[in-house]
Amino acid sequence: MKRSQAFSFGMAFGLLLPSCSGSPNQNTTPFGEHRPAAIVKAAALHLGEDCAVGGYRSCRSQICGHFAANPEAGYFCTKSCAREFDCPHDWACAQVFPSSDGLLCIPPSDWHARIAMLRSGAVK
Repeated sequence: MKRSQAFSFGMAFGLLLPSCSGSPNQNTTPFGEHRPAAIVKAAALHLGEDCAVGGYRSCRSQICGHFAANPEAGYFCTKSCAREFDCPHDWACAQVFPSSDGLLCIPPSDWHARIAMLRSGAVK
């Protein structure tokens, strides 16, 4: 191999090497487990309220569900249920994980954070 060809090959290889370093692209944020920004000492949020900041500890029910495609939005306090009547108006009681107590109240897709009234008229 001639010296000029070896130099060209070395330069091309040297320019490619940093892009193959295995380090993550700094422009993307991986999606993972939601980690609340605040530590909550007392649960104060009712069913249907936004629990993104304090997580499950901020909900009276101790259940904060994620109900949106966007990982940064759609966190609402929810509760376990056995049937539709146990949930707020327009919410569904649906199986969310495989167990006998895996049913949760699921808000409608257009839900905006606010206190949700149960069908019985109670606030949970």
